[in-house]
Amino acid sequence: MGVKTIDVSEITVGMELAEPIKNMHGQMLIPEGTTLAENHIRLLKTWGIKAATVNSEEGTTQVESASNLDFETMAILKKRINWIPLNEHENDIYNLAVQSISKQTKI
Repeated sequence: MGVKTIDVSEITVGMELAEPIKNMHGQMLIPEGTTLAENHIRLLKTWGIKAATVNSEEGTTQVESASNLDFETMAILKKRINWIPLNEHENDIYNLAVQSISKQTKI
C-alpha cells in the first residue's frame, strides 16, 4: 500500500489519512489514520485545505501544485502581501509565489 496526495474535491467518504491535516497555523485538524467521513470533508473545505495525503492501493503519487505545499510557506506569503486570489488566473499567480517562496526556504 502506498500513499497518494489528492485534491480535496477528489476525497470520498471512507478514505484514510496517511498524514495529519493541519491548518495554516500548524494546528492539527484531523489526525493521521482517520477514516474520513462527510463531516471531515466539510471541515477541510471550511478551512480552505486544498489537498490531503491518503492511503492508496495504487502506490505513491503527488499533486504538483501549491496545494501540496506546507502552510508555513503560505503564511510567509500572507505576511508579505495582503491579497487573496479572486479568479483562476490570480490563483495561478498566487501558486507561483508560494512555490517560489517554498524553494527559497528549503535552500
